[in-house]
Amino acid sequence: MHERRKQPRKEISYYICVMDSTSGQMIGHLVDVAPSGLRIDSHLQIPPGVPFLLQIELVGELTDNPLVTLATRTVWCKPDDIEPNVYNIGLKVENLTQQQASLLEKIAQQFGKRESPSYYTPPRF
Repeated sequence: MHERRKQPRKEISYYICVMDSTSGQMIGHLVDVAPSGLRIDSHLQIPPGVPFLLQIELVGELTDNPLVTLATRTVWCKPDDIEPNVYNIGLKVENLTQQQASLLEKIAQQFGKRESPSYYTPPRF
């Protein structure tokens, strides 16, 4: 698939719950975050174009509020390559405020996977 993302994403190494703000139902968990979007893994199959008011459960010292609410819209949804009962869902954040953008950046910095140094040196032939 051709990469259309204009901004880099950061894979999350911490389990962060994502809920539907309207129903309170857990939708899934955050997998990666970018400045204008995010990807979640979910047990729900949500087709592209569906608007969601999502709440992301925050932990640590990111903010005084334990939840951040984001207006999102599904961009794509596909079955996970390894777990067929799980769907990978790409979401675009709509009407992103500066405060929300800053919070997404903090999530990426605090909970994003760190690049581990590679100690393997491939053999030369």
